[in-house]
Amino acid sequence: MINQKIIIITITAVLIVIGIVGVYIAYQGHASFSENQITDMLGRQCNIPAHVNKVYSLSSSTTVLFYMLAPDKMVGWDEPKSQEEKKYMSDKYQNLPVFGGGKKDANYESIISSNPDIILIGHGGTIEDVNNIQQKFGKLPTIDIEEDNNLTSIIPAITFLGKILGNTEKANKLTNFYNQVSKQVNDIIVTIPDDQKKRFTMQRVLMVLKVMLMVLNM
Repeated sequence: MINQKIIIITITAVLIVIGIVGVYIAYQGHASFSENQITDMLGRQCNIPAHVNKVYSLSSSTTVLFYMLAPDKMVGWDEPKSQEEKKYMSDKYQNLPVFGGGKKDANYESIISSNPDIILIGHGGTIEDVNNIQQKFGKLPTIDIEEDNNLTSIIPAITFLGKILGNTEKANKLTNFYNQVSKQVNDIIVTIPDDQKKRFTMQRVLMVLKVMLMVLNM
C-alpha cells in the first residue's frame, strides 16, 4: 500500500516537472522568434528580433554611431582601426575582428558566421541597392541608415539607431551634445570673414567626427 502511494506520488511529480519544462520550452521558443516590424530610413519594411543583442555595421560612419550607442553589441569592425582611433577605446573593442564593409569588400560569410541579429547599412543608395545586399545576407534583417555621414543632418540617424539598438537615452545625450557643439561652432563661424574660412574634405570631416565621438564615449 505504501509502495503504491510512493509510486503514484513519484509519477505525479514527474508529470508536473515535465509539464513545467514543456511550458518553459514553449515560452522560450516563442520568445526567440518574437519580432518587431520597423520601417528603415529608406522606407523598407523590416522584421527584427524583439531583443537585438548582436549587430554588424557595413559602413564606417554608421559604425561610429553604433559604437557610441551600443559598443557591447558589436560583433566586428567594417575596417581596421587606426592608432589614433585606438587611443580612445579599450582593448575589448580594439581586438574585435574585421569583416570588411561597403558594397564590395564585406566578407559576407564571416559576418553571417558571427551570428548578428541585424545588419546596419549606412547611406545604402536606392531601395534596390539595399535589397541586393539583403539577398546576400539571406534572412538576416538589413537596416538602412540615412544621413549617417552628413554632419549637418545627422540627428535623425542617431535617434533612429538609438531606437533600433534599445538605447534611446544615450541617443538623446548624444544629440544634445551634438547640438551644443554645433551651436558653439556656428557662433564662431559667423564671426569669420568668408575669405578666411577653411574648407575640409568629407574624409577629414569623418575623421574628426570619429575622434570626437570616441572621446565622448570614454
